[in-house]
Amino acid sequence: MTRFRWLGAGALVAGSSVLAASAVLPGREKPRKDDLPSMVAATGKIECRKEASVRSKVHGRVERWAKAEGDWVKAGDPVALLDKGKERAAVGEAEAELFRTDASFKRVRTLHEKGVASAQELDEADAAHRLALARAEKARAALDERTVRAPFDGRILKTYLEDGETADPSAPQPLFMIGDDRMLRVTAEVDELDIGRLAEGSSAQVLPDAYPGEIFPGKVVRVGRMLGRKTVSSEDPAERMDAKVLEVEVELPASERLKRGLSVQVKIRPR
Repeated sequence: MTRFRWLGAGALVAGSSVLAASAVLPGREKPRKDDLPSMVAATGKIECRKEASVRSKVHGRVERWAKAEGDWVKAGDPVALLDKGKERAAVGEAEAELFRTDASFKRVRTLHEKGVASAQELDEADAAHRLALARAEKARAALDERTVRAPFDGRILKTYLEDGETADPSAPQPLFMIGDDRMLRVTAEVDELDIGRLAEGSSAQVLPDAYPGEIFPGKVVRVGRMLGRKTVSSEDPAERMDAKVLEVEVELPASERLKRGLSVQVKIRPR
């Protein structure tokens, strides 16, 4: 009886050893939370999917704004109207000259058909009419440039001048900023040590500094091709601003709560 007990105990010990061995076999060990790949951390700012700084092509005083900040506009819609006094006068003079040369050309052509006017007179009348036509088109184009239009569908994010102030094409400050905020993006900066873990299509979490504890889902849609210097600060005193980083674009759905320029922390699931 004692012998069987020892055999049973031995079998039990052997069975325990087998179980212990199987627990550490590759592919069978249950991953611990600490062993899961850490998310790639980055900092960035929210931007519109498509945006542009718009300047006037000509120097002029802002008569009035046809659209205000926050307005949605279609491509080609007037946004800012510059003073047009000289240009209107130039168009009037050019169209008067065009009318005169058109009438003269028609008259000379009729006379030429009757054999009264020479071919040279007809050519001169035609040339004068063509020149007047070109001048009229140039004057109309100059007048049209006094209206600054939206380059694409979007929202007027900011206007930089008041009525009566002067728009200068060479000034560093634009006339207004426009952006398509139907879809937002985050241009995030990833440390060079983490770039091997990035891939387009990876899911991401966007955590705005303005909404502590809230997470907005996103997706990596572009991974940069060239390293650069860090430009976005997390306001951490220990942060190195001379670190090399790679730009990554994360797309996220539009939200009334997410504003352009908002600082965010980004966590990207590694590939």
